[in-house]
Amino acid sequence: MTALREPSRWARIELDVLARLSTYAAIALYEICVRYRDNPGGVTSRKPVGWWTDALSNLPGGDRREWRKFKNERVKEAVAEINQETDLEIELIEHRQGRVVDEVQFAVRRRARSPFATSADKPVDANLVLRAETLGIREIKLDGLIKEFGDDRVREQLDALERRAANNSLRAVDNAYSYLRSLLRNEREAPAPMDADEEQDLESPPAQPTADAAVPPDAAANTTAATVAAESTTPITPADSAGERIRMMRREIEALPQARRQVWVDRALQALATKGLLTAIVSRRAAQGDVMHGLLGSMVVQTYAAATYGADWNTV
Repeated sequence: MTALREPSRWARIELDVLARLSTYAAIALYEICVRYRDNPGGVTSRKPVGWWTDALSNLPGGDRREWRKFKNERVKEAVAEINQETDLEIELIEHRQGRVVDEVQFAVRRRARSPFATSADKPVDANLVLRAETLGIREIKLDGLIKEFGDDRVREQLDALERRAANNSLRAVDNAYSYLRSLLRNEREAPAPMDADEEQDLESPPAQPTADAAVPPDAAANTTAATVAAESTTPITPADSAGERIRMMRREIEALPQARRQVWVDRALQALATKGLLTAIVSRRAAQGDVMHGLLGSMVVQTYAAATYGADWNTV
């Protein structure tokens, strides 16, 4: 009788869809909702709020905060990510007892396939993957964007992201994947509201170099920069694309002896700390020697290139 009243629901889950989700709450919520994508009623089971906080939290014993706080910090973000990254569209439904939410369920619908999607069998451009990984975007996430928007659009907006990442007069991009995804979606839809920092980043003219930027590096760094500049055989010309100039800087840095390269890594770490972006993950990668990828790699390139070729190294 129990099995008849509450039968278990089974569903096939695509691993590449799960890989696009970045939080435990989003993965857990997707795994629950995907079981109901073919449910004629179009909704999940109706459960007490405590059941949902336990199911969507990875804390031992569940998350015992009140529903309002849990919803704002975990559920809203998970719902938005599922709607953006998967084949489902879900909507939170709250049931109240007086003024208090006591039970919750979700409406579940299949999402129509994007008209910008491309064939899944089409091979991904290896150069595109390399450029994305340089900015800290994993191949599986890039593949999802290519399937949704197509190679050409992704390549165009990746160019824009590389120019943005190389502009050290703007604050660093702390999540390159989210930034690239926003560029792609804003390209085909009406631009979403932006906060003040994003408006300044996207619309304001580049700021003039500060007094700190004009201070010459120490003697050892000057010697290093001069030596590398003299040894470089590939000049930077106006015809070079921003992406190619970034890759040239990476190749030069990777060719440096370990001691010289560490000078620029230390400077990049100091710059990230000054901006409040030196996280535990960045510090761990630096300690492991993984210094040319993600946010740290971008800052190493900016620091080295600006000191070696000048602040306008990526615009000349």
